[in-house]
Amino acid sequence: MVALSQEAYTRFAPELKDGGMLIIEQDLVRVSDLHKEFQIYSIPATRIAEELGKRMVLNSVMVGFFTAVTHLLEPDAVRKAVADSVPPSFRDLNLKAFEKGLEYGHTALTSTPSRSDAVLNAQYAVE
Repeated sequence: MVALSQEAYTRFAPELKDGGMLIIEQDLVRVSDLHKEFQIYSIPATRIAEELGKRMVLNSVMVGFFTAVTHLLEPDAVRKAVADSVPPSFRDLNLKAFEKGLEYGHTALTSTPSRSDAVLNAQYAVE
């Protein structure tokens, strides 16, 4: 599950199954009231997008991060999908945002055991 807002987290987190994965926008979502065990990854996607000059590319940042941490899709295929899904005038910016998210995700997976601040306590187990 990917949650970019507190409202989305509050509404859909109860549906996440044990062993699942939760990816959150770390500046906008506070994790609480978990009664299951799953991996939680967080990324400051909004901040990264703003550093690139346009907050609206935070979705592309998140798509890159999702691609890196889930290993569900080939980066080249997702990169092409991102390029094909945006107007030509925003293509370069969205591809740059995708790459930043991908890079952040790879760093999250290869960092020290705490996985730096890209992973929120690596794995939550809340009673």
